[in-house]
Amino acid sequence: MNLSRSLFTAAVFAALGSTASAQLQVRSIDFEAADPTSPGPGVSDLGFGNYVTVFDPSGNYLFGYGVFPPNNTEGECALLVSGLGTPSNGQSLQTNSNYNNTGEHGNGNILETNTFFEQNISADSFGDTWTLDFDYLKANCDANPAGTTTAAFIKVLNPAAGFATVYYDPIDTTGADCVNWTSASTSVTIDSAWGGHILQVGFTNRCSNNDDSRRVYDNIEWQGPPPPPPTMTPYAQDFDGLDINNGDALSNEGWIIYANVFDPSGGYLYGYGTFPAPNPGIGFSAITDTQQAADQGSQSLVVYSDYNNGDHANGNYIEASVFKEQIVQSANVGQYAIFSFDVKKSDFVGNGQGDAQMYAFIKVLDPAQGFATIRETRLDVTDNSIRNWENATLTLELDPGTDGKIFQIGYGSYASNYDDTGVLYDNIELSFIDIDELSGTPGTYAVIDEGTTLWNPEYATDSGVGFACGQGGSDLWFIYFAESDSEIAVSTAGSDFDTILQVFDASNGTFIACHDDVAFPADPTSALSFSGTAGNPYWIQVSGWGAAGSEFGSGVLSINEGIGTQICSAQANDSGAGASLVLNGSAIAADNDLTLDVRGLPTDSLGYFLTSGDTIFLAGAGGSAGNLCIASTSIGRYAGNILDSGAAGAVSFSPDLTSIPGPTGTVAATAGETRYFQYWTRDLSGGTPTSNFSTAAGITFQ
Repeated sequence: MNLSRSLFTAAVFAALGSTASAQLQVRSIDFEAADPTSPGPGVSDLGFGNYVTVFDPSGNYLFGYGVFPPNNTEGECALLVSGLGTPSNGQSLQTNSNYNNTGEHGNGNILETNTFFEQNISADSFGDTWTLDFDYLKANCDANPAGTTTAAFIKVLNPAAGFATVYYDPIDTTGADCVNWTSASTSVTIDSAWGGHILQVGFTNRCSNNDDSRRVYDNIEWQGPPPPPPTMTPYAQDFDGLDINNGDALSNEGWIIYANVFDPSGGYLYGYGTFPAPNPGIGFSAITDTQQAADQGSQSLVVYSDYNNGDHANGNYIEASVFKEQIVQSANVGQYAIFSFDVKKSDFVGNGQGDAQMYAFIKVLDPAQGFATIRETRLDVTDNSIRNWENATLTLELDPGTDGKIFQIGYGSYASNYDDTGVLYDNIELSFIDIDELSGTPGTYAVIDEGTTLWNPEYATDSGVGFACGQGGSDLWFIYFAESDSEIAVSTAGSDFDTILQVFDASNGTFIACHDDVAFPADPTSALSFSGTAGNPYWIQVSGWGAAGSEFGSGVLSINEGIGTQICSAQANDSGAGASLVLNGSAIAADNDLTLDVRGLPTDSLGYFLTSGDTIFLAGAGGSAGNLCIASTSIGRYAGNILDSGAAGAVSFSPDLTSIPGPTGTVAATAGETRYFQYWTRDLSGGTPTSNFSTAAGITFQ
C-alpha cells in the first residue's frame, strides 16, 4: 500500500526535528526520561510523529492527514503510560487509533494510525544491516475486536514518487499478551536504490468504530552494524599548514620529545622527557621554511640534537628523539605499519662532522618492561644528501607481541660536542595495511613505497617459490604499487649478504624479471628494472643466494621510478631482455643534477647516450637491431663519453646540463624545455655484431 502525504506536512515534521541527517542514526529509547505531562512534548521531543490514513469499510483509500506531533493524550495517536505489565517496564509508549477523529470512526471507516520516527537514507548506509529490537504489551486483557490489527514496522518511502512505499516489513503485535512483555526483533539491509528515500521505524494501529487497538512499546533499540574495533590512526603532514611562529605548532600536532644521555664510552647516564616538541628553539625540533623544493611546499620539519643540554660540552652523547606515539590496537595486529617521508640533510650540517648519527625509526615499546624497545626498524640518514630531497619508507610488522604496546614513529640524533645534526623531513605519511587482504600472496609480506626500505631478517621464511635466475632459500616478499607509467628500478645495494631478486605482476602472478649479482664477488647484491603501470601492484621477492638455510642478513631494498616519462620500449638484446633507461636526480635545470641509469645491457658492451628535443620513431636506425625513438634534426651524441656495461650489463652517466651536445654545438638546459635521452649500445644478434637501443625517457626541466 502507498502512504500518501504532502510535501507541506513533510516539512512540518522536519521542523519537529525528526527528519534527520544524511546518515542513519542509532536510537535507543526507554521513555523513562520523557515528560508525561499533557499536552506533552514528551513523545514528540523523542522525534516521533503521527500520520493517519483513512479507508472505507471495503478497504478503499479515502484520504490521509499528517504528519503531526503526538499530543500525549488518550484520544489521540500516542501517549506515555507507566506501571504496565509484569514486571513493570516503568514508563512506556502507548499507541492508539486516532479516536478524536469521531466522524470517520462513527462512519465505520477504517483508520490506520502510524506513530514513528524517520531518517533519510544516504550512500553512507548502503549495504549496512540495521536492526529494530523492542518489547511490546497489550494495554488491557479484553479480547481483540474483530478486524483490529496492530504491528511494528520498518518502512521505506520514495519522496520522488509521491511517498510511495518501496519497502515494508511489519511484525504483527495483534496477539500481544496483556500481562507479560514480549520481545521482538527485525532487520533491514539498506539497498543502494534507496538513496534519498525516507526510512521510518514505528508502530501502526488499524481499526474502526472506536474499537480498542491500544498497544504498549518499550526498550526500542534501532542499531546499525557494530562499530569497527578501535584502530590506530593514520597520519599525514606536510607542515605547510602549521604556523611557523607558533611555539606550540608541533606539540598541538602531537609531536613529543625524549632524550637519553650516555657517557663517552656509551654507558647510560640518565634520560629526560617526555615533553611537548618545541618550535622553534635550539633543542630538538622546529618548523622551517628554508631549503624547500618543489615537492616540499613552503615548510618542513627540522630535527636536531638538544643543544640546550650542557652535557654536550662534557663529551657526553645526547640521543634526542622527536616522535608521535599511540597504542597498538588488537585490530592492527597482523598489519604492517608503513612510515614514508621525504628527507634531506640540512645545508648547515657538515658531512662526516664528528661521529654524529641521524636516523628515522618505527618502534614499539613495552611499558611493562620499563618502556624497553621490543620492535624497531631504523633508517640511518647520516649520509643523506645535503643538496637533494630523497624519499624513504620504513615498515614494521605488528605481530601479536605488539598488542597494547606503545607505537612510535619519529626521528632521532646521537651526538656530542655540539656536532651538527640537523635533518629536514617532509610529506610524512603513516598508514596501516593488512596484507592478508591481497589474494594469492605466496609468503610473508611487507608493503613498501618508492625510496628505501630496510628489512629485518628474522621475518624471512621459505615460500617455496623458485628463482628464474638462480637458487634461493629463505625469502622475504614485498609489494609495491607503481605510482606512474614508468621504468621501475629495484636494487638491494647496501645489503650485507649475497642477494637474489625477482619481480612478479601481483595482479595476475606473471613473472617479470630476475637478477642475481651485480658483479660477483665484488658486489653480490642484485638490481633490475622493468616497465611499471600506474596503480598496478608488483611482488618483489628477495632471498639469500643458495639452497634452503642459505645466508640471509639485514638488507636494503631501494625502488626508484625515476623522474620524467618513459617514451618507448626496447628490443631484446644479447642479454635476453631490453635495456631500460631510468632518469634520476633533480628536474630543476639549474641544479645540474641528472643521472642516466641503464640496466639490462649486453655484458661488456660499449655505447653512449643520445639526446634530442623531439621524439621521432625510426625502426632499425642505421641497421640496428633496435629502434631509435628520439630521431630528429636536433639529435646530439655523447660520443666523447664512451661507456662500458661491464659484467653487470649496466651503465650510469651524469650529463653536464650546461653543455648538452647538438648538431651545431652545445646548449644549456633551460626551465620549461623538454629533453629526451636514449642509449645506443653494441650488441650481438645470433653471434653477428649489430647495435641496439635502450628505452627512451624524457624530462621537462623546471
